[in-house]
Amino acid sequence: MFLVSHLYRSIAHALAQNKHILEKSSHEFQELTKVFKDKNPKLTDEEHKIIRFALKKAARMVHHIPMEYNIVPSMREEINFFAEYLKPESGVTWETPIAFLIERTPFASSYGDACLDAAGGYSIDLKFWWHVKFPAEVVLRTLKHLSDNKDGNLISINVLEFVVVIIDYCAALTIVMTENVTDDPHPVLLNVADNTSAHSWTMHTCKSSRLGRLLARFFCYLLMDSPLGINSKWIDTHDNFIADEISRLKNHKLLLLDNSPLIILHSNRSIHS
Repeated sequence: MFLVSHLYRSIAHALAQNKHILEKSSHEFQELTKVFKDKNPKLTDEEHKIIRFALKKAARMVHHIPMEYNIVPSMREEINFFAEYLKPESGVTWETPIAFLIERTPFASSYGDACLDAAGGYSIDLKFWWHVKFPAEVVLRTLKHLSDNKDGNLISINVLEFVVVIIDYCAALTIVMTENVTDDPHPVLLNVADNTSAHSWTMHTCKSSRLGRLLARFFCYLLMDSPLGINSKWIDTHDNFIADEISRLKNHKLLLLDNSPLIILHSNRSIHS
């Protein structure tokens, strides 16, 4: 589902290029577009028919323009993916349990957050927490050092937050596959995020950001034939303070609770297993 939507986006980009060519070079297309650009709400039924005809004909011209399209690298990668994994010998079943497609009560929840130089997450249900400091080459491409994305080098906070979702999922998947934590044959993890893009990308994938699309492809590989499904929920930043504190671990005092892998951050904020 994730990569199909990516391919649709690439096809839409190709069609947009076709339309741009027709707008510049085809007198017939220019005349057709003039017809349906009329926003007059008092059109007669006959005029509406003319507009609908013009729309259909213009659409056919865009889809059937007799020119070769130079496939962009991202579209080539998507085509190669389907060419490889749609083969019978690929081992991919191309089916998923209905339990992963319908709304169900999750067996566990995970939380996470990212700042511009590090990230962290945890799950009380699965008793794990983690903290990762981003490499210098990543930090140098964030808003800490770049004021804008005019050169296309900026790594946005949305991308970093999506990395958090993926790491949380990997941690949960490892526990599901190595420990007896549930008797549900198709368990679903609830990802809780305070970033709206990461929340949306978890369920509907990223279709715009180049780095977001690459991460979505990696995430898709993780989900293929995985025994663990995932759902997502948005949480207000102020209610996600524990994950926020973990992501910013620097000089905080780190304590273990009763041999639990969970932590206390500051004296007035604690997590209990």
